[in-house]
Amino acid sequence: MDLTAHAGLTLVAETLLAVGLESVVQEQLRLRVRQRGHPEFTKLQTCLRIVAAGGDCVEDVRILARDAGLRRLLRRPWPSPDALHAFLATCHNAAAIGQRPATGAWIPPEPPALRALAAVNTALVRRAVAGLPVTEATLDLDATTILSGKRDALPLYRGGRGYQPTAVLWAEQDLVVADQYRDGNVPAGMDPLAVAQHAFAALPPTVTTRAFRGDSACYHDDLLKHLAKRIAFTISADMSPELRHVCTARGVVWHRFEARVTELVEVAEVEFTPGRWPKTAAPLRYVALRFTPTQGSLFGEPPK
Repeated sequence: MDLTAHAGLTLVAETLLAVGLESVVQEQLRLRVRQRGHPEFTKLQTCLRIVAAGGDCVEDVRILARDAGLRRLLRRPWPSPDALHAFLATCHNAAAIGQRPATGAWIPPEPPALRALAAVNTALVRRAVAGLPVTEATLDLDATTILSGKRDALPLYRGGRGYQPTAVLWAEQDLVVADQYRDGNVPAGMDPLAVAQHAFAALPPTVTTRAFRGDSACYHDDLLKHLAKRIAFTISADMSPELRHVCTARGVVWHRFEARVTELVEVAEVEFTPGRWPKTAAPLRYVALRFTPTQGSLFGEPPK
């Protein structure tokens, strides 16, 4: 009797087939120079299985391939680590990496393989909502950090070394519509416009009402100008000296928002034009928060 501790991976395989990933990959992801060996879908599916099983390197496919019970359930051969390395190497743009500047953050251009993977994701997003009355999309852009022990990994702002990818989530549908893998030293606020544009381009044509949300890393003139034309947006603003001057002006009307144990929170609406905002354009609406500490305890521990 063959037993396995990875029976859940069969559900991963069934899900990938159910969403039509195989046909999408056949249409969009054509990387093989020769027609021998495993097709792209098999190699991509294997990478996803490794991640789902908790693996952290390509060589972990050997562990899954030795699982006799899993082999009987899946009934498909496993690509070798060398085959997976060759598959992933197509996403590496060696010529572009050679142009990396000696210092500073840098985002290389995406090679054709990565653009093809993005096209696969776009097709899956549109399939997921096909036939639904989808007309609205709120996109959330954010970045995260991934620690890595690779020699090429660069320092992270939080400490350690690794990578800092960005991703855009379609909030109403809980779908990732775009992403960009970045070196660890690339700040989240570096060129958010490109990622946002890719995300909006991935939406189905039925979406007519679009909105965008982001933290202060998205407080970038180029992105603000792009959004202000036709997209509703909410972005956390950097408190620059100019914005602080507007918020502290005598005519600003503050309203109580929340009374906390240690502070009073007030809110006000102000109009402000950031950095390189066109002089002829209308100012943006800012919602400002003011925090006023309450009187502390005279004796003992402060209230909690």
